[in-house]
Amino acid sequence: MSKFLIMKHFSKLGLWLAGIYAVITGSIFYYAFTCSGWYCGVVMVLPIMPWPLLMEAIPDWRVLFGFLDSVFGAFVFLFLNIIILYFIGVLIERMVRNIKNRNNVSPLN
Repeated sequence: MSKFLIMKHFSKLGLWLAGIYAVITGSIFYYAFTCSGWYCGVVMVLPIMPWPLLMEAIPDWRVLFGFLDSVFGAFVFLFLNIIILYFIGVLIERMVRNIKNRNNVSPLN
């Protein structure tokens, strides 16, 4: 098996990024569901970007994934963004670790 498929530990930075995003998005969703004015649900589009734009840009997706135009779809897109943010945190941690390891190598070796 590849070493990329087996994670020995979770990325702290990835968990922090995903957690902060989830809290901010949760507060936006709470506002959207409890607001009593017009256009309250419009704010739900911001945290789930770019997925609605991709759904509109690729017409065949509408036929295959029509159920994603609902509130359920918003939560699916939210979950996708959380996963992406986690892996961005993993990538940043690995880059920082590689830079630190490269700087620790003595030029005399």
